[in-house]
Parts: sequence; C-alpha cells; structure tokens
Amino acid sequence: MKIKVEPLYPTGNYLNVRIGIEQDFPGNTNVETAVNSIWDSITAIHMKRYPHLYNEEGHPLYEKIPQGDEMRGVQIREVEPSTTQDKIESWKQVISMCTTLTALERFKLQVERTKSEELTNAYNEKLKQLQ
Repeated sequence: MKIKVEPLYPTGNYLNVRIGIEQDFPGNTNVETAVNSIWDSITAIHMKRYPHLYNEEGHPLYEKIPQGDEMRGVQIREVEPSTTQDKIESWKQVISMCTTLTALERFKLQVERTKSEELTNAYNEKLKQLQ
C-alpha cells in the first residue's frame, strides 16, 4: 500500500512550502502509524531548513499565532464623541490653510453638506481672498 503525505508548512510571512513523501508499506501496516512516521520525517526536514520557526524544545512557533479576534487585535475603548462645533472649527482651520482656488474647491461639497452658516461664511471669505 502506498501512503503519500504532503503537509503545508510556513516559511515566512504569507509564504508556505509543501513538502511531500510517498512511501510503500506492507498491506497489514497501521495507516495512522505510517502517516505519523512520514509526517515526523517531513517535520524534521522543515525544522532543519527553517530553524527560526521552532523554539529550543523543537515546538513550532507558528502554531502559537493568534487566530480569530485575537489576530484582528480587537480592543474596545471609549471614545469621547466630538461635537458638531469641534468639526466645524476643524473644517474652518482646513479651509483657512488653502492657498489655491483648486484646493479650496475640493471642500465645497463638504461645506454644502454641513449646512452650517458659520462654515459657509468661512468658505466664502476664503474664496473672496483667493480670487
């Protein structure tokens, strides 16, 4: 009976290698024992070629990579909501820093969306200065 084992091992960030061995065994061989034997041989090859992926005891470091939410780094924190006035002040500051009509015109849509008279006045004043 032929048994072929081809595990996929990491070699670096987003890089992997597939190492495979196919071996003949007598028909009365325990399949699990044969696969584990081949797998251990392949792991030994991988350990020899990529020693930086294993610790001193020979345990793979890549199996300790966090998965799921741990990998995404999900952290819950409270954020103080910014007020509308803070947003208007920051837009006014950005508008005041514009030095060309082209740069200023990029903010026209945002100014119209806010429907703030204060922001509209700041935009129009800057527009008059640049014309």
